[in-house]
Amino acid sequence: SRSGIIVLPCGAGKTLTGITAACTIKKSTLVVCTSQVSAEQWKREFLKWSVLNPNDILIFSSKTTKNVADLKRLQFLYDYTAEELKKKSIILICTYTMLSYSHQRAESAQKMMDFIEGHDWGLMLLDEVQVVPAQNFSRISDIVKAHCKLGLTATLVREDGKIDDLHFLVGPKL
Repeated sequence: SRSGIIVLPCGAGKTLTGITAACTIKKSTLVVCTSQVSAEQWKREFLKWSVLNPNDILIFSSKTTKNVADLKRLQFLYDYTAEELKKKSIILICTYTMLSYSHQRAESAQKMMDFIEGHDWGLMLLDEVQVVPAQNFSRISDIVKAHCKLGLTATLVREDGKIDDLHFLVGPKL
């Protein structure tokens, strides 16, 4: 299967599994997680377990869009041509909320969203994938063009009965 969901217990290595998948395909990866804290954890773990250039591991969040230094780190993405970006493996980490926000954005945040929507992602990692069927998050699968989607979770459960939607939004349980 090209896409799917991995269910592992807490502490069993879901993050490391995602990092291994991203490093194995050697294509740009979009990591989507539930919070700023989680995004920072993903970045630390990529730095710890991969040999990727630290400048190629970026966080896009409400916090980074307000910080001038962070905005400058994101700016380099716009300087590459589409062909140059295809040859470069970047890791962009963001939250479900940042991707699904549908109101007016600051110019810098909108520019990044345009990049995310227009980029050809090799892999989209969906941390805590059980949140994806939520009405405000399910559109992320339509916004992002990814060759492969990998959902990660320890709890493949939802009280609203929408867990089966994951099969169509992400893929089967692997």
